[in-house]
Amino acid sequence: MIISMRGLALRFFQANKIIASSCILTVMLAVSLIITMTSFSSYVKQISVNELHRIYGDMDLSIQYESTTIQGMDDSFVHQITSLAGVQQVSAIMETQLSVNGLGIAVDAVGVDNDDLAKSKYHFQRDIIDHEAMMNQSLAESLGVGVGDRIQAENSTYLVSEVLDDQDRLGKNILILPRAEVKQIVQERTNANNEATLLLLKVDNNYDSLNLAASIRKLDSNLRVEIPQEDEIVTKNQRGFQGFTVVLSVLVVIVSILLLISNFELLLYKNKNQLAILRSIGASTKQIVSIAWYQCGIITVVGAGLGFLLSWVIHHYAYQELGKLFSFKSDTSAFQYTSALVTTCICVVTVILGMLLPSIRNIRVLPLKVVRSNEENNFVHKNAQRGLIYFVLIGGVFLLIIGGYVIESPLFILISSLMIVIGLMSLLPIYLSYVFSKLASLLKLLFGPESYVAVRNLIPQVKRNTFVILTISAMVIITVFGSTILQTGRAGGDNYVRDQFDTPIVITGRTGYISDINHSELKSIISRLPTVQGVSITSSGGIIKIAKNKQDIHFELADLKEMEKQGLLTNLPDRIDNAIIVTRQLAESSQLQIGDSIDLVDESTQHKRHSVIVTNIVEKIPGPFIDAVADWDSVLKEAPYQSFGTAFISTSEIERTLSELKELKRVYPELQIESYDQAIKRSDQMFYQRWYLFIAAMIVILLSVTIGVFNMLVNNIQSKRKEFAILRAISVDRTGIKKVIVTQVMLFILVGLVQGIGLGLLLINAIRLIDSGSKIIFDFMVISLMGVVMLTAAAFVFTWLGHRMGSRKVTLELQADQR
Repeated sequence: MIISMRGLALRFFQANKIIASSCILTVMLAVSLIITMTSFSSYVKQISVNELHRIYGDMDLSIQYESTTIQGMDDSFVHQITSLAGVQQVSAIMETQLSVNGLGIAVDAVGVDNDDLAKSKYHFQRDIIDHEAMMNQSLAESLGVGVGDRIQAENSTYLVSEVLDDQDRLGKNILILPRAEVKQIVQERTNANNEATLLLLKVDNNYDSLNLAASIRKLDSNLRVEIPQEDEIVTKNQRGFQGFTVVLSVLVVIVSILLLISNFELLLYKNKNQLAILRSIGASTKQIVSIAWYQCGIITVVGAGLGFLLSWVIHHYAYQELGKLFSFKSDTSAFQYTSALVTTCICVVTVILGMLLPSIRNIRVLPLKVVRSNEENNFVHKNAQRGLIYFVLIGGVFLLIIGGYVIESPLFILISSLMIVIGLMSLLPIYLSYVFSKLASLLKLLFGPESYVAVRNLIPQVKRNTFVILTISAMVIITVFGSTILQTGRAGGDNYVRDQFDTPIVITGRTGYISDINHSELKSIISRLPTVQGVSITSSGGIIKIAKNKQDIHFELADLKEMEKQGLLTNLPDRIDNAIIVTRQLAESSQLQIGDSIDLVDESTQHKRHSVIVTNIVEKIPGPFIDAVADWDSVLKEAPYQSFGTAFISTSEIERTLSELKELKRVYPELQIESYDQAIKRSDQMFYQRWYLFIAAMIVILLSVTIGVFNMLVNNIQSKRKEFAILRAISVDRTGIKKVIVTQVMLFILVGLVQGIGLGLLLINAIRLIDSGSKIIFDFMVISLMGVVMLTAAAFVFTWLGHRMGSRKVTLELQADQR
């Protein structure tokens, strides 16, 4: 016998195990989704922080003279900077170039002290002492040395104490020495007693870095003050990440709400009926509230607790497994317990209020009226509701035009895009009945009367069916949005690699502009390899001005005739000693045509002029970011920075050629030999390393939502047991019932897929206005695969469910609730 309100509330779970379990599962998935999204948002914020720290270390400002000057910083200047208000710590760095044995060329070198700012910027751990050296991995490989070996630099011997990972923004090769020794070397060369060429500053927490930077610039107009937070590349990437996160977060919240509403509808239906019955037999308001509170509390607290636990498991295990899947070690931050607990508590309060309010609101309503309103299956489309939807749509379009074309505001574009998507999703209940009525006749012709009955039964139940379709649609939008971002990012990396590899194998030098490799000798060695079909070599490139309009152009020298044989250039003239080939972009910007004679000015060699003739205009010149190319024996051969740059090798036996080229590294250890396939693999590896948490979050979100959607569809079908029993009592057999169930489920999924794909493409194209120059790549393979998987899984699951429901006794099913 039930003797308490708590026992009466628990009796509900005993009588409705499936409904209670389904609601707990829904809360678990919703809470887990939101915690996962919150954690990912924190990770996105941390990305830019980590990137800035990787490039700049712990410093807040850096000071150095412009590269066009040769000034250093003496002791008085360093003291002046140290004494400025707001400066907490100063690290003096001495930069120069040193000749290192084994290479025969100058290498970028820095002299440092053992302070935290220097260690964090150059990423070394051990203290550096006299006659010790540190270097990056690429330089160590070129020299053939490791920790414990000795090297010769500027006639001095140094012990290699640490080999550092390569850092992209630090340059290809870097040698780290004690600052006192580098200072002495520079002083012997220049007779200048300078303490540093670069200063790293740590600013007090209560002092503004921008104000300090302005004060430093006033000291000397030739100073360049760099603030890490103003790094354009990192800032742009951060804005992109944040924009994607905002949109994804909103979509996840929408999906979570739709899952809760759809799955809780049956619970609320039964809850309101039972509470109305209790009121009709004399239950007090306090008792009704107590029962509702116990029911809501148990479902929400258990579901939220499981959701928190699921998020913890995902963070600690799922991400690591996905890291193994992508073949690299995952590097996730610690699980944020405080943030996750706060998110869980907010979700608990929100869900409890969402469940309690309908019950409490009906306390003062007559029980019979509550039961009658509970049976209403459809939306009441008031003019005010439609007007609000159209207002949101029109407002979204207006903001999109303003943000995309007038003031170019990313915030306006994000808000307007979401307004348009939400507005169009809200229109679904209005046009859904019309769509179903048109589909019914078509399906009758294609699949028979059972399909017609299945669709006609959906038309009076738009309210119930709308949330199912909207949830599927929102999941598809997330898939389209996430897969497009990933595919676009990956395609960008692959396109960059493709631009560098005009031939199957490319050789570059790690020493940049200061290479002393004889390009003719190198070409001769490579050409003699049996599998090499052709080789052309370009210079390291340089900048020269067009005399007429003072425009800087990036140019290189190359084996033009050999490039023609390789198919890299076409239609070259017979005489190439004064010829220059330009890109179409340069030709259009400088109004150049074939046959034009132009004068080029080399400012680094006393403004010497070179007269050349434009013989070809091409879309692209082999090499990165090159505007023009001339022959090695042309009039431009005396231009600066024309040492070895790149070798383009044609071959049909890539692996064998790579094996033969290994011997070349013994003669030229500074060379980097790579095939296109190797470069693509490395690019993909870097892509996954940077984006794998986003991929992991997307996979977790989609799996969770898919489980929620199927749970929701099962509940939807289970709530129609009485309808199916009536159909069986009339004339529909078990096979017909399976056909009706599968038809309805497939219709839900197909309408959701179509709407989701359409809105997803619309959302992506709207957000594209933030960066109109970028090219969007849609991953139709992933989108199609998701649709096929959902339809196939639904066919198996609901064929089984239909068979099970068709096997039940009709008399018992007719006694089931309407929902």
